[in-house]
This record gives sequence, structure tokens and C-alpha cells, in this order.
Amino acid sequence: MRTGDRPVPAFAAFMLLAASILSLAESGSARAAILGSHVSDRTSLTLGGTLYFAAQDGTHGSELWRSDGTKAGTVMVKDIQPGRFGSSPYSFTAVGGTLYFDAYDSTHGDELWRSDGTEAGTYMVKDISPGAGDSNIFLANPTNVGGTLVFTANDGVHGQELWRSDGTANGTVTVRDIRPGPGSSDPLSLTEANGTVFFTARDGIHGRELWRSDGTMSGTVMVRDLWPGSVGGLRGYGPTFDPVSLTSVGGSVFFNASDGPDRVLDLWTSDGSTGGTVLLLETEIRPARGDPLIYEMAGVGETLYFAMKAPNDDAELWKSDGTPSGTVDIGDVLPGVYWVFSLGSLTDFGGTLYFDGASHLWKSDGTAEGTVAVKPIPPAYRLRPPMVPLGNNLYFSATDIVHGPELWTSDGTAGGTVMVKDISPGSRGSGPGYFADVEGTAYFVADDRTSGPELWRSDGTKAGTVMVKDINPGSKGSSPSNLIFVPA
Repeated sequence: MRTGDRPVPAFAAFMLLAASILSLAESGSARAAILGSHVSDRTSLTLGGTLYFAAQDGTHGSELWRSDGTKAGTVMVKDIQPGRFGSSPYSFTAVGGTLYFDAYDSTHGDELWRSDGTEAGTYMVKDISPGAGDSNIFLANPTNVGGTLVFTANDGVHGQELWRSDGTANGTVTVRDIRPGPGSSDPLSLTEANGTVFFTARDGIHGRELWRSDGTMSGTVMVRDLWPGSVGGLRGYGPTFDPVSLTSVGGSVFFNASDGPDRVLDLWTSDGSTGGTVLLLETEIRPARGDPLIYEMAGVGETLYFAMKAPNDDAELWKSDGTPSGTVDIGDVLPGVYWVFSLGSLTDFGGTLYFDGASHLWKSDGTAEGTVAVKPIPPAYRLRPPMVPLGNNLYFSATDIVHGPELWTSDGTAGGTVMVKDISPGSRGSGPGYFADVEGTAYFVADDRTSGPELWRSDGTKAGTVMVKDINPGSKGSSPSNLIFVPA
């Protein structure tokens, strides 16, 4: 199965599409945009690990690449599926210095692979669904839980279920057949919290509910039947019931759920026990058209922050310490601004919440008085998600009255919030995206409108913002994606 054919739930697809329109990057298999006018001339750069990504060089299709930050050290790791389509590596996850990913070849279909950055050390872990059939690992985010890879797969016999792997064929096994037989429990939203993986699943008796696992069959259990019967408390949004996401904060998970037909996606938390799974906030209105009321969450230290659609359709910022009394409204920080995409990109930067407020950069210490715009913003300024903390700075894409989407950085002060470099002069901009933190240096994808989407890096200065390598010479670019740094 090609990466471009992989299904994305309706609400998630809508969110990704909107983000891609705003940032020219960041949608599933979309080609990310890139910055650039100069190629790095550094021939030596020592990294304590490896940057991996997927790219196509014009000769091979989308394959696994690695980079040490130099032109010479940016190379294809292995041509897994020869030809113009390539193996479309996806779902990159680091476990103990090893990269795990989903890749396609015409003999085995989509299966679990691993790599140490060498051609010989890049191989399929196990043909989970024997033959050319796909094991569908990409349907849920693989997760590192205490040094073990936890993921979902379909072996062609048991349906889509929870699996684990230690990197060997014999050690790649089903954790539990939650829905016995050929039917699938479809585990989704795999999230690690305090050494336990939480997820949502359907066992054929109950609807979609919250589950947890310690990696053993006996330790894989439903946490609580929130909505008894076949509907399930974590069925999700809208007519297609797009998945509810789980957010890990302080050893617990936070999520939206319903405990009956009179409630719609309230805020809950769980420590993994039945008694510790509690309602924090009852929402006041039913969502129209299946819109989520609580539509983004992020942890900052031991505090959960979340954005919520108010009854008057304004966007409100809330916080929670995991108790009902400690779940409070910080305030309507954007009065009169319609909620859709007006408050988002919630990001922990140095223990302070930063967020996109009506396309401007804001920060909050958790109080109404301490929730402020970082600096006065010129007309036509637009911050474009995502925001990524890298080293001592926050990086993001933004436009202003003169430039299109370009790379910006902020240290949290008005004077320190600046455009790093006008990589593609004019209104189109370079559209930076797919950020990765490589030991404090920002690696990303950008389009200088000459070389096409390529790999770039920045130390936060104009001179230190350079294209790493023109992988696919010409205007089409190599469209790097799925950047991930794997420490040694």
C-alpha cells in the first residue's frame, strides 16, 4: 500500500488539510515546503546520533535517508523497494538507538522494519501478515514504552490488534487478541504514561473504551466501561467518530469521553485504575455538526492546558491539575474571535505555555493576567502551526506584511521574536515544516522556489540557516518528510 493511499480519519484529515493550507507543510503524505538559497559547505559535523527522514532523489522513489548535517553525510540508507514508487517509509519511532518504521516492498507489503543507519542494518523485523498483504502498522502511532516498541498490526488472522517488539522476529508478538477471531479491536491513540501504554479499543462486547497495557496479555485490560453497551465512551467526533486523542501529563492521561447519551465528550482523566478514572469537566453545550468542544490539549509540567469552544463560539483557554476543582477557565483571551483555529498550537517551551492566538504568538503562566501576546504584531502577520521548541528557542513559520511564510524564532521576549531568514523572498515564502531538534539545531524542510522542497538546518541566525543538500537537483525537490533524530 502506498503512503498516499493510507486512510486518515475525517476530523483529523480536516485538521491536517487546514494546517497544510496555512503552513504549506504538515499533512500526512503531502510534500512539505522548504527554505533556502545556500547549501551547507560544512564537511565535518559530529552528532550524538542520526537524523532520519524519507525522501526521493529523482532516481529512486521515497526511501529512508539519514544525515549528519553535511552534504557528504546526507545519503540514502537503503533502496528497499527499487523503482519510482519506493518503499514510502512511515511511522518513524526511536527505541534505544534504533529506528523502527513501516515500509513497503512488493514481496511482503507494508511491514515493520528497523535500521541502525547502515544498509546491512536496515531490514524487515518480521513479515507479520505473510505474503504481499499489509500488516497496517501505520494505522496507529507506534510508541516506545520502557524500551519496547508497542504498535498495532493485522496478521491476516486476528484482525488489527495490539503488538509489541524487541526488534527480533521471535520477539515480535501479539500482546492480546482483544477482540477474538478475525474481527479487529482497532487500538488507536497509543499513549505512554508512567511506563504504561493507554489506548482506545473495542472488544466486540463493549464499544470503544479506554484500555491500558503493560505489554503482557494479563496486563492488557479495559480501564473502565464509561458508556455501557455497544456505543462506547470514547467513540470520537462527528458522524464518522474520528478518534479521541489521549494526552499524557504527570503519569495520567486526559481525554474527551461520554458516559451516556445525555453527555457529549466531557473532559476526563485516568491513572489506569477504575477508581482513578474521573470526570473533570462537564461541557455546557452539545457540539454542532460533531465539532469538538475541547479541541486541543498540551501538558506543561504537571498541568494540562486545553482550548475549548465556548457557548458563544469564542475560543477559551483552560487548565487542569487533574482534579475537578482544579479544572478552571483561564479566560476568554480572544473575545469575539470565532473558535475554529483561532487558539491552538499549545506548546510547552521552558515550562511556559505558548500558543497561537488568532494567528499571533501568545504565552501564559496559567493566570488571566499572565496570558499575554509576546510582542505587538504588525498588520497582516500570521503565525502558522506548528510551533517547535528547539534548544533555547521556539521555532515556527509566520508571515508578515512583506514576507510570505518564513522561519521565525522566539526566546519569549518581544525583541527576541524575529524572522530568522527570508529564504524565498516575496509573498509565497518558503513554508518551513517537519521540524526536528538535533542537539539544539533546527532541521526542517523548506522550498526556496529554486531547488524545491529540500532539507535545511538553522542555528537561529541568518548565516547559519542553510540547505543541507539538494537531494533531487532541480525545481521539484526531494520532499523530505517524517524527520526524526535518534540519539546514539
